[in-house]
Amino acid sequence: MVAETSAWGRAIVAATGADTKNSGSVASADEVKARQTPPEPFRDDWMAKANDLSFKGDIEALRALYSEAIKRKAKPEIVEAIKAMGEALK
Repeated sequence: MVAETSAWGRAIVAATGADTKNSGSVASADEVKARQTPPEPFRDDWMAKANDLSFKGDIEALRALYSEAIKRKAKPEIVEAIKAMGEALK
């Protein structure tokens, strides 16, 4: 209910240009900070998984791990290392 009230208030301020107690800004400083804080990086040991899959010779799982690493924006050197392991299994 509070969120809905806040949303209505922001809409009214945005539509009418009404003055607010926080100098006319629509979002509070906490709300802006919450949106600007980058998400927690994915914590995983990519290379341990890749080494395990490479040792097992599981190229399909290694390809899936490679895709996941790209999707989760792993460091480029890790993505390249996983790619090299997959190419070595071909």
